[in-house]
Amino acid sequence: MAMREKESRKVRDAVDRAYDDFAGRFPVAFLGTRYAGKTVYCALLKDAAARRLKRHTNGKYIGVATAGAGRINKIIDGLYDGRFPEKTPEGEAVPLTVEISSTENGTDIDLIFHDMAGEEYDDLLVEEMPVEERVRQILGTPKAGDRQYGPMAHLIFAKIYVMLVDCSDAKSWNSSQAYIKDAIKSIHEIKEYIRALHNSRVPSHLAIVFSKYDTLDGGKDVGELAEELDEVDSAVTKYIGGDMQYFKSRIDSTVMSKAEVRRAEREERQTRLDDAERRMLAHKNALARAKNRLGAAKDAVSTAAASLDSARPTGDAESIDSCQAAYDKAQKKYDEAGQACAELEDEAAAVRSKIDELRAGDPQARNNRTRYKPDIPLSYNADDYLDLIGWMIKMARREAGH
Repeated sequence: MAMREKESRKVRDAVDRAYDDFAGRFPVAFLGTRYAGKTVYCALLKDAAARRLKRHTNGKYIGVATAGAGRINKIIDGLYDGRFPEKTPEGEAVPLTVEISSTENGTDIDLIFHDMAGEEYDDLLVEEMPVEERVRQILGTPKAGDRQYGPMAHLIFAKIYVMLVDCSDAKSWNSSQAYIKDAIKSIHEIKEYIRALHNSRVPSHLAIVFSKYDTLDGGKDVGELAEELDEVDSAVTKYIGGDMQYFKSRIDSTVMSKAEVRRAEREERQTRLDDAERRMLAHKNALARAKNRLGAAKDAVSTAAASLDSARPTGDAESIDSCQAAYDKAQKKYDEAGQACAELEDEAAAVRSKIDELRAGDPQARNNRTRYKPDIPLSYNADDYLDLIGWMIKMARREAGH
């Protein structure tokens, strides 16, 4: 019981720390299954905001990426060159901050876009588990160094959730929409856990985006598509108290030939191998530093133990207590240094396993999915993206009381 209470307290403390860090920010979480197009959608939102928002709003707003643009810019460059990005690996999504500035009143709104891997969406929001365990996993996925929480913490505090529904997989919507419902229910449980419900519902806003809209036959509009998601609609009605809107996205593309697919997979495998080897080098360097700290901590424990042994025969209570406190502190640092080494060794082993797999030439499984390449010149429904940004601005201004 005491151990469980201690773990609960740690989760609560981490939530409180993250709450303070997210205060005053406007994070946007992008959700969806693997291959739903979250990364491409996030990248094109940035592209539309930076290149077209001023014209779209008749000069009222401008958009500038102010943080985390490096990875997104590479993805956008690839799209303009006729390449879709690889599926986002777990733990490698980078938050992107797009600063929306009003040219009329000087008001700035930071929209913080958070991409995530489809596996993380399944593990953290769809999988059934107690809410405290869900929050603990979200905060710890993946947690680096001394941080009390990892980059998935935005799932707890997001002001807007953008849920992508893959139109290329529309035939399975009757069954797959249950996973969207489960994710919405999980978000409600999370908000209840952090005491953030309003009138028993989630105050955050929800956008459902029908991605790969161009793969549909029949030209249905978003209203007609929404009617096919009756289970999702029921979940929204029950759990979501914020605003809710439907949007669509498309990007003109062409089916890749078998030769193009083989070449792309070879290039992607080499890129993953290069990235893994860079991570391995970083882990080796970090582990060397951690082992040095462990050695220093061990010496400090020995010194503190010797001082304590010398103090005990004197019978001086104050001196003994001081030496005991110093020993306990040194032992704690030694234990922490040992734990850090063990974690780095586990991470290095996982990276080594990935390197061995990639060197063996085992390409990432794609389940025989048809692969596409963006047409050149790049063409996408920018107005729909700008409509979503406009809606986000409206929600952010509402949050700020404007």
